Amino acid sequence: MKTNDEIALELAEEEVRVESEKHAPKTPHGRQVTGAKIAWMLGVIAIDAATAYAILQITLYWQYAALWFAAGAGGLLFSDWLREHVGNNDDQKRIAELGINVSLGAVLAMALLAGTVYVLGYSRLPWVEALVTAASVGLFFYHVAQAYRYYIIDDEYIAKRDEARAEAANRRDIARIHRAARKVAAKKQAEAVADKYRKDHGTALDAALKNAPRRDLGAGGMVSYASETRRVSGDETPPTQGQG
Repeated sequence: MKTNDEIALELAEEEVRVESEKHAPKTPHGRQVTGAKIAWMLGVIAIDAATAYAILQITLYWQYAALWFAAGAGGLLFSDWLREHVGNNDDQKRIAELGINVSLGAVLAMALLAGTVYVLGYSRLPWVEALVTAASVGLFFYHVAQAYRYYIIDDEYIAKRDEARAEAANRRDIARIHRAARKVAAKKQAEAVADKYRKDHGTALDAALKNAPRRDLGAGGMVSYASETRRVSGDETPPTQGQG
């Protein structure tokens, strides 16, 4: 049976525990970070959507507005998506951050330009259409080029590419060895057949082979003709008909 002192000690410890749980620090979470990300994304989309509307009112062509929105806000969100890849190396981080900065600057500059022209009430200005087209196409292909660079410098891609090249080189070497082995085997087989017949026919076989109507390029560049063997080099040519 517990004494009064033990019971009092347990009650004091329980009180301390309850108080500590009341004032315990809150569990950290990422709601603030997520909220900040959503806020800036919505802000970029809203700004670029307003810019696209101004471009539509100025040029009277929805294609210009859509092209700019895809290159501006679309390119910015794409670069941010690349930046958040966990396996980025240093070069990939720089590419993503540069894409964000370039897109952000382009979005703000086009917003100021299109907003000013729209407020002034101008429309169907050829130079505005040309500027929007050039900026949209240029920014779009910039992101395409950056995406390609981001891809080819990826560590995993480089490792897989080097591995594939090594395997391909190994297959080529093995195939070359197999071809050489088959040539050697064929040569040995021919020599074995010739040796077998030499046992039966002696030197008559070599004489018959020398006069055989066959032209063959053997080892060392020896060209066998019907009745003679001649080494052909870069400065020599086989005899033509009528020449000895």
